[in-house]
Amino acid sequence: MLGGSWTAESGHGHGRIKSVPLLLACGLALLICLALAGTPAPAAAQANLPRVVILDSYHQGEDWSDNELAGILPTLQKAYPDLAPAIERLDAKRWPGPANLQNVKRYLAGKYQGQRLDLLMVLDNSALDLVLQNRAELFPGVPVVFAGVNGFRPEMIAGQPGITGVKENQNIAGTLELILALQPGTRRVLAVHDYTSSGISMRREAVEALALYRDRLEVTFTSDAPFAQLDQQLRGLPADAVVLILTYVTDQAGRTFTRAESTRLISQASPVPVYAAHETRLGHGILGGLLLEGREHGAQAAEMALQVLAGADPASLPVADSRAHPVFDHQVMARFNISRNSLPPGSRIINLSPSRWERHRAVLVPLSVVLLVLCSLAAWLGWALLRGRRAEAALRQSEARQRLLLETMTFGVAECDPRGTITYANPALARMQGADARQLTGQPLWDTMLPGADQESMPAYFQDLTLHQPEPQPYFTTNQRQDGSQYLARVDWSYQRDQQGKVTGFTVIIHDITEPLQAQEALRKSEEKFRQLFEHSNDAIFVHDDQGVFLDVNQRACGMLGYSRAEILAMQTKDCHPPEAQEDGRQAFRELLSQGSVYFETVFLRADASLIDVEISTNPVGGQENVYQAIVRDITGRKRAEEEKARLEGQLRQAQKMEAIGTLAGGIAHDFNNILGAILGFAEIARDDALAGKASPQDIEQILTAAERAKRLVQQILTFSRKVEPQRRPLDLNQEVRRALDLLERTLPKMIGIGLELAPDLRRVEADPGQISQVILNLAANAVQAMPEGGHLTIATANVQLHGQGCGTCGANLEGDWVMLTVRDSGQGIAPEDLPRIFDPFFTTKEVGKGTGLGLSMVHGIVKAHGGHIESQSQVGRGTGITIYLPGLGVEATEPGLEGQSPELPGGRETILLVDDEEALCAMGARLLAAAGYRVLVAQSGEEALERYWQQGRGIDLFIMDLGMPGMGGHKALKAILALDPLARVVIASGYSATDQVRAALESGAVGYVAKPFRRSDLLGTVRQALDRGPSASGPF
Repeated sequence: MLGGSWTAESGHGHGRIKSVPLLLACGLALLICLALAGTPAPAAAQANLPRVVILDSYHQGEDWSDNELAGILPTLQKAYPDLAPAIERLDAKRWPGPANLQNVKRYLAGKYQGQRLDLLMVLDNSALDLVLQNRAELFPGVPVVFAGVNGFRPEMIAGQPGITGVKENQNIAGTLELILALQPGTRRVLAVHDYTSSGISMRREAVEALALYRDRLEVTFTSDAPFAQLDQQLRGLPADAVVLILTYVTDQAGRTFTRAESTRLISQASPVPVYAAHETRLGHGILGGLLLEGREHGAQAAEMALQVLAGADPASLPVADSRAHPVFDHQVMARFNISRNSLPPGSRIINLSPSRWERHRAVLVPLSVVLLVLCSLAAWLGWALLRGRRAEAALRQSEARQRLLLETMTFGVAECDPRGTITYANPALARMQGADARQLTGQPLWDTMLPGADQESMPAYFQDLTLHQPEPQPYFTTNQRQDGSQYLARVDWSYQRDQQGKVTGFTVIIHDITEPLQAQEALRKSEEKFRQLFEHSNDAIFVHDDQGVFLDVNQRACGMLGYSRAEILAMQTKDCHPPEAQEDGRQAFRELLSQGSVYFETVFLRADASLIDVEISTNPVGGQENVYQAIVRDITGRKRAEEEKARLEGQLRQAQKMEAIGTLAGGIAHDFNNILGAILGFAEIARDDALAGKASPQDIEQILTAAERAKRLVQQILTFSRKVEPQRRPLDLNQEVRRALDLLERTLPKMIGIGLELAPDLRRVEADPGQISQVILNLAANAVQAMPEGGHLTIATANVQLHGQGCGTCGANLEGDWVMLTVRDSGQGIAPEDLPRIFDPFFTTKEVGKGTGLGLSMVHGIVKAHGGHIESQSQVGRGTGITIYLPGLGVEATEPGLEGQSPELPGGRETILLVDDEEALCAMGARLLAAAGYRVLVAQSGEEALERYWQQGRGIDLFIMDLGMPGMGGHKALKAILALDPLARVVIASGYSATDQVRAALESGAVGYVAKPFRRSDLLGTVRQALDRGPSASGPF
């Protein structure tokens, strides 16, 4: 090939081969010339190099300055590869005193006097201070570029021509923001620095930056002391502190540290994270920060130096800011639980542990490629083998399916030769003809398919079909079975051809269409009947698609909405709903599309803008894809009736509560009179003792005990009689019986004894406490009325497990775990003929004016609503027992524990404004609060409270606001105070427990609630809790 290429180019290969040595010699000579031309003469090169002196403030081995030089020299040598600047070092970290600087000054003056320099680069503050003070003597007229200067201010070089550079801006403010973002709990910062020139400049720069954070951070700077003192200061730092290293290479004792050494010592001594400003400290124990990198800083200054060497006036180059970057040490982050997710974007992290993939990548990559190739090859071979086997199996299955298809087809199939003789008939055709398939084979087709046809003309007809091959067309005929009966048939046929396209026979398919035609006629009649039902239905019917577009409606739908049929067909389902019901309609439509059917209640908007309540049941229309039929019924009247029924039932329940309270009213009044008698009697005794100069705590305690009894009695009456919606929860029935007993013991006549038989391990029930109390008190009231001469009332509870036992009165068969409540009396009893009717509304055996006959009816309704059962037993002259069964929850009730001793009453020194229109309550509350140490202000109306607030302003720590005051009222005053000061703390006081007014006040922003009448412990505990909790606008605590 190669020989061929030489010959093809020249046609004289021998001449070219002989010229190879000559070409090689020429090429070698050319390379030598180029090499010699590219090598400048040493003397000439040195003559063109600028003379640059670098004045370093520190010593060789000081990390920061070494990194600065590592950035300066390569950058200068990009433009001047052979440049070797003279580097002079002040060693100011180790020898910061003035004597050292004087020695360096004399040394520089002697060395560079009379020398021509092109550029002086100055690193860090000590060197810049030396040059600025002695420039005329040491380096007159030499341009200066500085770097690493801390605390730079323009006035430092004012009046000095030809100076520019890069100031070392540590971005202290940015580092503090970073610290607060990573550690929001930081409250203290210890700034570490030495007392060299650079250290003092960096402190001055930090003081300016930290001034912005004086309200958020307590900043401490280290003193000029030996490192041992700094070590102790670091070890004593609290958990909410951080350390920020500004610079530290020399201590007061003259000990000099490398940056790595000082960083390591500081980090080891500090129990809290350490941050820094220079990247040279990274990897030696600091967490990180916005770090300056010495190489980058030096390179930045060297780029300015190159511009000066190229002829630029330094005065035209503004002093540049250094560039800091967020860098962190992963090992230290792990030590202090700092998440990578909390770092700022663009952060760089060192000491990240390499993943297994990174450690073994060189082996895993080729191994993965090999495995992938092998797996792909194996998969391809398996696929090819499987494909071949599948093709064979598919061919066998196809042949079997074809045979099975012909044998199991429900329509007839016949194959004929060109003369019309049947060569094959499937079983379906044989059944249609009432013959055996073998009997049909060999017979002319027209004998079967065309009865009555001209037998003599049929052979010529098939010959003509074979010759002219017209397009096959289906036809309908009447076929005759062998028994003489006939059926309607549709006949489809096609040609059979060989590979050359020659007709070799016919395939004929015969469908018996007798039944489909009959079904079609039946369907037509059914559709006509459906249309009549559709149009004359009492319910509105809407037909729509899956987009909500109406396809059809009946006349009832038009009447319901008040639109014509054409108007409705131009609408969508959403157009039937008012704006407030649109979301209900959309949700129902989504449920319809996901589940296929939906039932819901909503509101329709009529053409006249009136609203009607409707119930809608929507289901798919059979046989039509994505078409739905909605049956809509107007339930406006029913809704109104249900609302009226609920309202009347609520009134009835309330009336029954009042009736039960009325039954016990005499006993309540008696108990109140006893309580008031005790209060008045002991109050007079206490007054007389006070006038006589004697103190009697026992008498005062009797007054308090009687008042507490009155408070509990009022709370029980209010709890029982208030109007609230039922709210069921797991309930201890024993506890509810005991609560009812507290009221019964005070109100029942003394000649009626009460006995309790309570199961100690009673299961809980799911019930509403108010309704259960109503049941107990109603039954007890009935029992009391049945014992006018006295007797015994027994209330019992028990756990029962029933297995199909029948309820004697209600007739239900009870299964499972139940909780039983029985109320028995020893009264007159109920006649047997009246017993089945005692739960009927308005049935009563009492005299007129002594009962409505609704008490037991209401009890029956409450029990049934709770899923329970009720039965009664009675004997005339021996008493009556009512037993209630409620479903048990399976959780055993526990006996309530004893209350602990009263805790020590809390006090305070805050200012409280007490607002109440009752002068006596104001005086009492003020004395209680003042005795606990509080400063108390008093107002007797909402208007006066606002006026006191304007006078005192934020000096008021807490408001105690009565709700039921004349004029502005407590709730309105609460809102007005919170509007003026959203952080104000307000506790509300009310004699009405858990009313809508109390709940509304808590929702408006009150931070607590104390119920009247309150004892000192209630008041002081609520006040202290509100003050300790702090301001809130989210309701009660």
